[in-house]
Amino acid sequence: MISVVVPAYNCSGFIVESVESCLAQQVDEALEVIVVDDASTDDTLAALAAFSDDERVIVLPQERNRGPAACRNLAIEAAKGDHIALLDADDLMLPGRLDAQLRMFREEGGGLAVCATWTIEELPSGRRKRINRFRPGRSRQEVVRRIFLGLISAITPTLFFRRADALAVGGFDEGLVHREDSDFILKLLERGEMRAVEQPLVVRRIREAGLSARIDEDAFVSSRQRFARNAAARYPFLDQHLPHYWARAHCILARKILGSDPARSRRLLWRSLRERPTFKAAAALAVACARGRASGGAAR
Repeated sequence: MISVVVPAYNCSGFIVESVESCLAQQVDEALEVIVVDDASTDDTLAALAAFSDDERVIVLPQERNRGPAACRNLAIEAAKGDHIALLDADDLMLPGRLDAQLRMFREEGGGLAVCATWTIEELPSGRRKRINRFRPGRSRQEVVRRIFLGLISAITPTLFFRRADALAVGGFDEGLVHREDSDFILKLLERGEMRAVEQPLVVRRIREAGLSARIDEDAFVSSRQRFARNAAARYPFLDQHLPHYWARAHCILARKILGSDPARSRRLLWRSLRERPTFKAAAALAVACARGRASGGAAR
């Protein structure tokens, strides 16, 4: 059996289509879809009632919001399948995803720990673009480095792995509110290789709410500190990449807070450029400085 794990929070307008995309998969194993509703305040649970007569769909409502890591852990514990496939509640599986990933596991044998796919991103405007987050042919150390630095990202809803391996590594770290997915992948990589199906088999739907959501800066920093400590403890060679890691983290944070705190954003971008000069940080700094001049603030 394959168990599809779907954490859900305030996604009433997307969840039915997402679950239907799972149920439409053609695969030669039994299938179940486990949706964990993370104390949604909208009509997500009511929307899921559409599947009340389908025994393949299991809905686990939570009384309080605990975050996606806890929801995924709960579903993995409850799963009956030997293999787990992840999907986010506002995303879609394209036809053939589960069959392709299951075949890859069977062909690779015991050396494979986790399998991803390429993706298509659907923007709020409806425009779609193909995103290839992961390419084959890299050594495990190079894959670890790229995941640590965030150079391989946004692949969580494409992941496919053994339930036994997920339980053996302790599942997702519920103490992380950022990078918990990368942390989980790095733990799985201690048990085997990572491969990708070179086809876009998941549609990631980018919501306006996600683009404009405010960020808890303290949680962002503390989670990234914890993630870095855990990763370096497992893979000591990552210590040499910490300056690059923090340069990227400061650049990401600066871009997220640009609208709410442009002065702080500019300081973070200057720091990122000192740690590791990149075109992306320089371009973001130019935008931040232009915004500061337009609002009458200092450029630095």
